[in-house]
Amino acid sequence: MEYLLALLMLGAVILVHELGHFGMARALGIQVTSFNVGFGPVLCAYQGPKVQYALRLFPLGGFVRFLDPHPHKLPVQEPDLLLNRGLWDRALVMVAGVVANAVSAYLILLGLYTVAGVPQMQPLAGVLVQELLPKVSASAQRAGVRAGDVILAVAGQRVEQVTQVTAVAQGSPGRPVVMSIHRLATPPLELTLTPDEGGRLGMRLAPNGKLFYRPATQPAQVWTEANRTYGQLVNLTVRSVTALVTGQLSLDQVSGPIGVVAGTAGVARTDTWNVALIAALVSLNLALINLLPLPGLDGGHLLWVAVEAVTGKRLAKERQEQIAVVGLVVLLSLGAALSVKDIWNIVGGGG
Repeated sequence: MEYLLALLMLGAVILVHELGHFGMARALGIQVTSFNVGFGPVLCAYQGPKVQYALRLFPLGGFVRFLDPHPHKLPVQEPDLLLNRGLWDRALVMVAGVVANAVSAYLILLGLYTVAGVPQMQPLAGVLVQELLPKVSASAQRAGVRAGDVILAVAGQRVEQVTQVTAVAQGSPGRPVVMSIHRLATPPLELTLTPDEGGRLGMRLAPNGKLFYRPATQPAQVWTEANRTYGQLVNLTVRSVTALVTGQLSLDQVSGPIGVVAGTAGVARTDTWNVALIAALVSLNLALINLLPLPGLDGGHLLWVAVEAVTGKRLAKERQEQIAVVGLVVLLSLGAALSVKDIWNIVGGGG
């Protein structure tokens, strides 16, 4: 049941993104021939009066296919074609998916806090490893520390506060420190980390606790919590994508669709409401990643629009399609590689 819920969550996030493109195109009177969730062979499809709606095999994204004059024997200057629209119309269609994901993430949080209540934290033993810091996490990575681990003891002393861990690290620069780690679904671990010369462990730590929800005492609390959480998720997304683009975050630390589904299913087992938080985070990640100026992504199409705005010349449609195909192959290959890694980790090969 949890895996079905996770799959529905991922599909819904992708659907919202494509609906952004589709809705903007229809609002501007631009002809659309198909609306697709996923890539690859069609699993099922519905042919409407003007648009085909299709669910495809690989849930790595989706696309909206616009009317092409050649197979439909339309006049090349047909005004309802996307390629004949001005810069603003084309830019609005391309950016609409990103906006849809960004807005939906905020609406998810509002809905969550309205229905489930505002979040509260029940303190638990130990200190939580929120994430590994790319620039200074070499020691933590070598030791095998993972985001989500809970540090129960450092140098034989039980810890309850972040300051207890950082104090030991700062007092032991360049010297090994033994930590007792709790990790979900594994026996207790004893890992040895060596703080760098500045006494840093390369981890972002936080108090450990269990999230639960209680009814808001006043309506303003819902908006306040939604704004606070949204800001935190945006900050986390920007830092993560920036670290990935700059090479500070390796692909070993990135999950593909299978990893997202498996991780979300794990969250759903503890509290179904928390799936909404994952959905908001995934939605923001999809929005920001799609803004990257890479072929096959919305940012790549926006780049062509920007180049045309500056130079006054449009890149030939055939060349754009060739570049888009190359970009799509790269993206699908990356998605497949991440999926293989996710499967390997799930079955235990990843340690």
